[in-house]
Amino acid sequence: MKKILSFILVIVVGLLVTKPVSAANISVDLYSEYAYLIDRSTGLVYLDDQSDDQIYPASITKILTTIVAIEALEDSDIDLDETITMLEEDFDGLYAAGASTAYLEVGEKVTYRDLLYGVLLPSGADACQALARLTYGSVEAFVEAMNEKVANLGLENSHFENPTGLHDDNHYTTVKDMSVILDDALNNETFKEVFTARTYTCSTGVHTWLSTLYRATSNSGMKTTVLDGAKSGYTVEAQYTLATLMTIDGHELILVTAYAKTENGLNAHVADALTVYNYMTIHYHSVTLYKKDDELANYTILGADIFRYVYETSEDISLLLENSIDYEDLDIQLNNQSAFLIAPVEDDETIMTLEVGYNDEVIYTYDFTLDSTIGLSYVKLALELGIPAAAVVAMVRVILRMIYKK
Repeated sequence: MKKILSFILVIVVGLLVTKPVSAANISVDLYSEYAYLIDRSTGLVYLDDQSDDQIYPASITKILTTIVAIEALEDSDIDLDETITMLEEDFDGLYAAGASTAYLEVGEKVTYRDLLYGVLLPSGADACQALARLTYGSVEAFVEAMNEKVANLGLENSHFENPTGLHDDNHYTTVKDMSVILDDALNNETFKEVFTARTYTCSTGVHTWLSTLYRATSNSGMKTTVLDGAKSGYTVEAQYTLATLMTIDGHELILVTAYAKTENGLNAHVADALTVYNYMTIHYHSVTLYKKDDELANYTILGADIFRYVYETSEDISLLLENSIDYEDLDIQLNNQSAFLIAPVEDDETIMTLEVGYNDEVIYTYDFTLDSTIGLSYVKLALELGIPAAAVVAMVRVILRMIYKK
């Protein structure tokens, strides 16, 4: 039995390529003119209001600023608790432009970690420009890196002119593009830790900074603890913008809203996020399609050292659907299956596609791929090809002998 099991390889697979089908817009009234709500794990869209239209992002730009800085620091293997000194150039043009700052001062010594929190919590433009100088040498070079990252994410409707979000006619994005930027950033643990923080006290103890959500609770009495994290922005041209992370029945959702006008001191952009959260909590639930380690298929791998390939899920697979929809209402099909795979099988190669239907319409599809490449074994291939060839030769020899004897 042990010898047999040694030839059985169980590969746990992930979900690499998603092909979401947009859900109908949820029925909510928002102050924001633009809105986009998407599930991070499945890519299903629940709210799409002018998501491809150009907007001015204002300070939600600093989401991109923070992740570009973090990745540069990680690439250089810099300790986030290393101390740096604020220079006069870090404040160039900020006070004249009326930019928000983290109240840092020329000559003040803070850490890289302090600067990251200083960007996202108090929306510090001084922290932005310090990080730009420290990571890329100048604000100009940093902005080039921002736009390079945007291009690498495949976003064609965004362009950034500065790391602060101060208005520029050529500094624009869309709520959909910003959701992609935030989703990418949240894959970084350091960014997620900073983005979801409510308060932070600087390493020197001089500054304590409060997040967008904390300030909304303090100023307006809003119960923002239900939201995981958020970054807001404001300029006259952009009005209020907001990028929010929320969790609904185990699903992380990103909501990006733009151009909310505030009246009578109301935090309209934050109110919108709470409206969406409450609606989704009341009307949606998670429907599990497969549980972690569920076996979906078995394959024989030709030309590989693997005798048998057992295809299992690496995590629970579920969809966030309206409360009226249960598992029994769904038509779940696994397509593109075969009994054999031929090595090499690349880690991004689609092995099988899941298609989920409801009321005779496809509501969701995604592709299963490998966690790692299955390489080609020339020895195994020679044996697999050699054995059939030898059998043919043997049969021919037997026939020839029979003919010769006759």
